[in-house]
Amino acid sequence: MRYSTNTKLSTADVLRRATEFFGPDGVGLTPIEGESGAMRFEAADGFVEVSASGDGPTEVELVTREYDFDTKRFMARIG
Repeated sequence: MRYSTNTKLSTADVLRRATEFFGPDGVGLTPIEGESGAMRFEAADGFVEVSASGDGPTEVELVTREYDFDTKRFMARIG
């Protein structure tokens, strides 16, 4: 599934929060470094990709497989 939202957070803050939320101490996914402004979080059963761009508001694109519930929770937190 593909989602998008806007936030007042900077691109760096979005990616930092995504790592805290989806990473080992959060949802428990393994973070994979992406290109600038993007991160991927993986597990055996699915993934979440987060990309952010812009200078306020920041546009955040999320692509997920099997983690829709968590992705919607993350979007609510950064909104």
